[in-house]
Amino acid sequence: MKYIIVALLLMFIICSVANAEQDTRKIDGDYWRSLDETQQLSHIAGFIEGMHLGNIFTYSGMEHENPDLDRVGKQVDRANKRIGIDPEFGTSKEYTNLIKLYIKLQDEFLADKKQDRIDGIIAFDTMYDFLLINVSDEQIIDGLNEFYNDFENRSIRVHMAVSLVLRQIKGGSEEFMESLIEAARRDSG
Repeated sequence: MKYIIVALLLMFIICSVANAEQDTRKIDGDYWRSLDETQQLSHIAGFIEGMHLGNIFTYSGMEHENPDLDRVGKQVDRANKRIGIDPEFGTSKEYTNLIKLYIKLQDEFLADKKQDRIDGIIAFDTMYDFLLINVSDEQIIDGLNEFYNDFENRSIRVHMAVSLVLRQIKGGSEEFMESLIEAARRDSG
């Protein structure tokens, strides 16, 4: 019985180590080349969805980080509904003061540390529009397959390779692309 317990414990440890090694596998060119076409398409679809999720995380919580702005925003919504019933309320001093307060709170919110987050959102939208508009998943896959045909690129992680391939698709000059690829090779060690 003692040997069975030791054997089971040993098998558990070996399996745990094997799984831990597999879970930390580097998502690079060797990984990419091991995928079949369907897996490559799924990977790219997941990659793009992950980008959108990251962008959502950038937005998340913004509306809740200033409770005064949220509270006054709800008051403005109610006031705007009231104007639908009582149009003269839209010209009242109460409504004008409420709108002034709301604009002041919005200005403070935008001037606060959230500006970095807003800048990040704008940068994401700009880069997304530049790099991914009118580019198909198949173009990205073809580009990655060609990119990883060069054995010197295989240590570059897939997310970096996608960025390089997209820049190449969008017409990055050969000199510029070569400098980016060399830097990616150095960084991937």
